[in-house]
Amino acid sequence: MKQVLLTIATVFLLLISGCEKEQTLSEFLLGEWESQEVQMSETVLITFLVTIEKDHYTLSMTDGSQTVTLGPLSYTVNDELNEITIEEPVFDDGDKKSGDPIMITFMVSWTENGNTMTWTPKSEQTGAPIIVWTRSTDR
Repeated sequence: MKQVLLTIATVFLLLISGCEKEQTLSEFLLGEWESQEVQMSETVLITFLVTIEKDHYTLSMTDGSQTVTLGPLSYTVNDELNEITIEEPVFDDGDKKSGDPIMITFMVSWTENGNTMTWTPKSEQTGAPIIVWTRSTDR
C-alpha cells in the first residue's frame, strides 16, 4: 500500500512540475533595468535606466553627474518573435513634434529565469545601439 501511495505522489508531483506556465517576454520585461555604458559621442558615455510597466515605459539617462528622465512612452511586445517596439524618446524638449511618434523595433535575447537581456535593433538605419540590460531590482 505504501508503494502505491508513493507512486501516486511521485506521478502527481511530476504532473504539477510539468505544468508550469512558461514566462513570456511581456512578463519578463516588467520592472527596472539598467544598461551598460553607451558611447553617445567621443567623450560622452551614458547609462540608460528604464522602468517598464504594463502600458508604458519611462527612460532616464545619466552620465554620472546629470540625469534626464523622459516618459511615459509607449511600447508593444511581440512574444512570438521576442521583439519589443518602443516609442523613440525625444531628447530635445524644445519644439514638440506633431503626428505619430517614431517607433524602433529591437530583437530581444533573454533567458526566462535570468536577470539580463540584450536588445538588438532590427534596422541598422535607426542608429540605435545594441543595449545590454541588467535587472536593477528584484521583482
